Amino acid sequence: NTKTKYIANEDIANAFSALNIKALNVATDHMLDFSKNMFTSTIDTLKKNKIDVIGLENDIVYAEKDGIRVAFIGVNNVVIGSAKDYIDAGMYIYDLGKVKNSIKEAKTKADAVIVMTHYGKENAHEVTDVMRWFAREIIDAGADMVLGGHSIGIYPVEEYNGKIIIYSLGYLIHDTNNESGKKSAIFNIDIDTEGK
Repeated sequence: NTKTKYIANEDIANAFSALNIKALNVATDHMLDFSKNMFTSTIDTLKKNKIDVIGLENDIVYAEKDGIRVAFIGVNNVVIGSAKDYIDAGMYIYDLGKVKNSIKEAKTKADAVIVMTHYGKENAHEVTDVMRWFAREIIDAGADMVLGGHSIGIYPVEEYNGKIIIYSLGYLIHDTNNESGKKSAIFNIDIDTEGK
């Protein structure tokens, strides 16, 4: 079944650990391709392997290095079926008021706030008006950076009000046959003590 690639079993979690991946964003449209129990099992497997889970409702993940603390918030804005199903499973579904509250809370505990967004249209290959609006709303709400996902391929990077929006990172690990989908980017992000 092609859907199984979205489920983190023990072997996949071990591979993530071997790659030194410390956290994963689960706020994505395909995380409920199977039952809520499979979603919960995926989260449990990741946590058991000491991989932080980004993208759960009312949950902000913090990471610290060299005295600089960064908050990560994962938000899904692409729904297959009912948004209620995602919310019932515990996933963070986009709501501007909620995102603003999460960013406000994170700003009190971290030097920088990075919001990871799952949005846009697959195979569109351009920043849509909705993506631009969505990312800029998040920056206007106080986030220091937006890291986008879902859209196939590498999208532009934009500076907006002195903050960085990476509209889409592409698919880092995926078995797609789509040529654009085989391209992705890894960004080296430096954050100073002022959260810039």
